[in-house]
Amino acid sequence: MSFFSDLFGRRRESSASSVARPEFLPYIEAPQGERAIELQRVEIRARVTGVHAETSQTLHFHNPNRRALEGELVFPLPDGAVVTGYALDVDGRLVDGVVVPRREARRILEAEARKGVDPGLVEQVQGNIYRTRVYPIPARGGRTVRVTYVSELNVQGDDAGYHLPLADANAAAPIELRVEVVQAPVEPVLSEGLGNLALTRFEERWVAEATLPRGLAGDDLQIRLPRLPPRFTAVERRAGDGAFFCVSARMHDEPGERAAFSPRRVAIAWDASGSRADTRKELELLRELLRRWRALTIDLVVARDACAPAERFVVKDGRCDALLERLASASPDGGTDLEALDLGRAPHPDVEAWLLFTDGLGTVRRGAPALGRARVFCINSQAASHGGLLEHVARATGGCYLNLLRVTPELAAARLCSHQPALRVVETRACSEVHTRVADGRLIILGRLHEPRARVTLESARGDVEELEIEADDRCPEGGLLARAWAGLEVTALALDEQRNADELLALGRRYGLVTPGTSLLVLETLEQFLEYDIEPPTTWPEMHSRWRARTGELATRERGRREKQIETVLGMWRARVQWWDTDFRPKCGRSTVAPARRRRVTPPVATRADASVTGWSDARVSTRGAAPGLELRSSGALYRCSSRPPHDRRSLRC
Repeated sequence: MSFFSDLFGRRRESSASSVARPEFLPYIEAPQGERAIELQRVEIRARVTGVHAETSQTLHFHNPNRRALEGELVFPLPDGAVVTGYALDVDGRLVDGVVVPRREARRILEAEARKGVDPGLVEQVQGNIYRTRVYPIPARGGRTVRVTYVSELNVQGDDAGYHLPLADANAAAPIELRVEVVQAPVEPVLSEGLGNLALTRFEERWVAEATLPRGLAGDDLQIRLPRLPPRFTAVERRAGDGAFFCVSARMHDEPGERAAFSPRRVAIAWDASGSRADTRKELELLRELLRRWRALTIDLVVARDACAPAERFVVKDGRCDALLERLASASPDGGTDLEALDLGRAPHPDVEAWLLFTDGLGTVRRGAPALGRARVFCINSQAASHGGLLEHVARATGGCYLNLLRVTPELAAARLCSHQPALRVVETRACSEVHTRVADGRLIILGRLHEPRARVTLESARGDVEELEIEADDRCPEGGLLARAWAGLEVTALALDEQRNADELLALGRRYGLVTPGTSLLVLETLEQFLEYDIEPPTTWPEMHSRWRARTGELATRERGRREKQIETVLGMWRARVQWWDTDFRPKCGRSTVAPARRRRVTPPVATRADASVTGWSDARVSTRGAAPGLELRSSGALYRCSSRPPHDRRSLRC
């Protein structure tokens, strides 16, 4: 499905269908009876570094109706992609969102909505589905939205490619396009069918710019890096955060080393929930596997919100029409509960592997299925999916994850039959927090670099050890693409246990500007909003940021003055009370013949917390050390102590 397919003019039946009907994504909703919201212009900026890319899409919408409308844009992203930026137009300029904890962002949104103001908000629905609400889109007016995300290139053998659907979008609106390829190990190749768009070398990068009038683009944007070298490294420095590296290396296979996987018995877990309407590619993959395996026994488990009893099918001469008919007749319906699927208990002891056909999106519960010792191969053909979860399930069991939107069923079958488990990192030097994955015979390593020379030691499933040297120099460019790609992998790993890792997810989201399961990007419009919710404006809005800093400094000074004045008030009241207790109020006798009365020792008053609370001072406590009680006040790290000596000593007050 193209990214912009059915984006305009398509209406949904209810607001709940935005997640339940992912085949309609992305789209802009228009209320029933209203004309569809129109796309007037698209601006696309794509930057490729190594085997990763950062894409920024700016969409200009127009409302042709006579009243203001609300728009909700829900869109799937490539597997492993993470949203790193969101901006909404405010008074004619694009304002970047700031990272806010998800619950707090939702609370602020609801509070502002009750005031008649609607901030912009983008949040992760599940997996690779993100949602943003745009309101208001004024009558016969427009709004502008910009979304930025980081994704990994599609790797097939020694070729890597970047793909962005343009044909459907260009049929609706003109496109302003800029492409930049940095640190490319080979000369990139641009697809045809995009007018006069061509790559030109400029210093250490390749750049292409063009404006495509409506209807000119006859093909999607595709950038190929053909015939990659056996190994290459990309390094970027991020201000204040060190350097990040990405290594792409060809796996070394000796003749006969990658023996074909030809099982005698496998189990299939088939997700038949309502989110999987089109499974034709998956059935085609299954036919290809049956042709390769020829003869075997298959145990089928159909899963929705609960799992049906296992069914047994026998494959002879590469055919099993009964199995294919059973899967084709499993109508998509109901919710998904992957936690109800126990892959650790196979239907038969002889099962050698599981084939899990699912999009990974849980609608009942969002956890992962129970795993066992058998390998799990995860297969997905839906645009809306939870690729991070499926990648984790496959990697944890020694299997692989196959996305049929990125590879053909024939190639996916070949990968499955020749798959080798990914290498494991056993030691690192001068680098840390390293992530590895294997894509069609190429190893991809992403991590943090602490010194110009580093080493990563890897171990295969057979125990073979290999060392990779990583070198960087002062010429490595400044940038944040690799840093955000690395942070995205960290988020994917931590999000598998969202509750336990909530604090780490929040810290990563704030540091790298990511939308995570625990964070959202929120756009506020006024200085009063930033002050009320104690949120720092984005640095890309310098005027608002400088006003916010000046106002917060003024408020901090005013608060310090108020606190100091309160301290002086409490101290004055304490001095007055001690002086009152030190005063001798007995009447003086005029006759000298009257013997003076013996003075009675009076105990000074004991300060209590209630005495301090009269003035609203909450940081007061009573000191009972020594012979004289007293009062202690604390404010901003400063300590004020008042104590009293016996009343016959006129020097009764010490502060």
